[in-house]
Amino acid sequence: VRSSTSPRTSADEPAPGSADVRGDDELRIRDVFSSHLPNTIRESALRASLHPRFGGLDNYDYFSVAALLRYGVTSRLEISGGATFYASDGIGDLGLFEKTGIMSAEFGAKLNIGDSLLPAWDSAVGFDAVFPAGTPPPKVTDGLDHVTPYVTFSRRLESRPKMRVFWGTSVDLVSKTKFDGIIPKNKFDDSSVAASAGVVYDQNLLHYSFETRLGTTRWIGSTDEDVIEFRPGVIWEIPKWHDRRTRSGWMFGLGTSVSFGPDGTDLGLSGKLRFNFDIKRLFGRSEQKN
Repeated sequence: VRSSTSPRTSADEPAPGSADVRGDDELRIRDVFSSHLPNTIRESALRASLHPRFGGLDNYDYFSVAALLRYGVTSRLEISGGATFYASDGIGDLGLFEKTGIMSAEFGAKLNIGDSLLPAWDSAVGFDAVFPAGTPPPKVTDGLDHVTPYVTFSRRLESRPKMRVFWGTSVDLVSKTKFDGIIPKNKFDDSSVAASAGVVYDQNLLHYSFETRLGTTRWIGSTDEDVIEFRPGVIWEIPKWHDRRTRSGWMFGLGTSVSFGPDGTDLGLSGKLRFNFDIKRLFGRSEQKN
């Protein structure tokens, strides 16, 4: 889902094994590749992303658009904030844009701490926080507040510098809200602890990923549930039409998943779009150095 085989690289293309000035989270597309990796964006960089999402095969009532800003406070610290908006899509029982609103708000921060925790492993600590907002219909929310601190580790293999292995742990602190919602299959409605690991293979504008995640509510929740999930995926950074070596900002991700948990076995297939851009370019400036 991405392709560029030219030996030359554009101004936006990092050399193999080097840090990407856009930060590792540029590649995060939920339901395709969801893990945090340690690298942060350049100091004073301001990045934005738009992530449209349409209903699955069993839900044609709404589509949503997540808007997120990321800012490099220092060369090692980035903060983020945004919101997700929803609208009826006209395919189900409601007319197009008959019902619209805000679905959730989110905030986060990530601090790259180098190899201070584990020699030879780049690492970061951070948190994500997601809260229902507005008056979202139950079909588009789980009705829960999530505050999720995490730690993540990553390293490139010396023998294969295009390949990164990663692992990490997180704690999802969940609290109920006034909103009704629907809990997706094999997702928790209770606080949980999770461990994840995987690999990312970077091939120019193509990124192949494999994640595995084990979560449990037994240690900090009020229930005794476990879920294990496997997710292979591929992300294509779509090049510009007139220059196949340069990123357009659009990304397409395709991922499959299989999970085993309290709701049984769940198989899934996700295709997602995301648009990333440098806000400074709107004002005639660029975060990239020529």
